Amino acid sequence: MRLEVQGMPDRPKPPSDFKVPDGQDGGPDDYYSLAENYLLAAEILWKQEREHREKEERLPVVAPATQLLGIGFELFLKAQLLERGYEHKQLRDRHKFGHQIHRMWMMPEFDLLRPLAQEIAEKCVIVKQSPILDPKVYTIDWTIETIEMLYGSESHYALRYPKGVTNVPYIQPLLWVLAEFLAKREAISQLHSQQRSI
Repeated sequence: MRLEVQGMPDRPKPPSDFKVPDGQDGGPDDYYSLAENYLLAAEILWKQEREHREKEERLPVVAPATQLLGIGFELFLKAQLLERGYEHKQLRDRHKFGHQIHRMWMMPEFDLLRPLAQEIAEKCVIVKQSPILDPKVYTIDWTIETIEMLYGSESHYALRYPKGVTNVPYIQPLLWVLAEFLAKREAISQLHSQQRSI
């Protein structure tokens, strides 16, 4: 039996309004916008996984949803830091920032947001009645730390380069937190402005 190879189809031409990024760094709004896109993709995957689980079908998309959520949360944190005067060059420093979302989250710049995030996450845990989480002991910081470990070099990027089974944390509380923070980012910016003036 002989396979006949038909030529590659012509590549589609990009739309006339398509522009390659010019190399300029985006501002906080660009970071927020992209964070919203990653959050939406993570939510879609998470919802699909839950629907399949309820039907007792397996849809292995929790790790990709976790990766997308990690990227979205990183973009949110970096947008916040840009608004506070950090420069792109600083945010690219892989030793100080990089993809280290927990390290960024624990910075003093986020002291006001951590209790708000915990409150939102606890509501999620209670509303969703997760059998795997006790709302009395659950912390959003643990979820962020675990995602950083899976998302970053500490685990050799386990979400991207698996070494067997990768267990991921229950991410729905962080999905809620990020959605709430993105929806209220202007109020969060005002909150930080008030804190600086005190």
